[in-house]
Amino acid sequence: MTLPVVLGVSLAVFALGIYGVLAKRDILRIAIGGTLMLSAVTLLLVALAQALPQQGMATVQAFVLVVWAVEAVEAIVAIALFLYLARKGITDIDELRELKW
Repeated sequence: MTLPVVLGVSLAVFALGIYGVLAKRDILRIAIGGTLMLSAVTLLLVALAQALPQQGMATVQAFVLVVWAVEAVEAIVAIALFLYLARKGITDIDELRELKW
């Protein structure tokens, strides 16, 4: 694939993630939207690594590892929050009152 095609796919996946975070009110769909956005950033970094010279490859790999770590933490927190709220019978984010400031 060429670089513009991969960048377009990354932009489309990121836009889907933003839609999932902003438009949906279900906690699980918001978490999936956040994961989609982080995956789009990873795809973008990998696509740009192909265009960079070899010395930039190590930097991009380090950034991808950091994004994966953030994505793993985000998934763990989202699953824990979802399970906590599912036990209480709350799936709509508008019903959530306990975690507000």
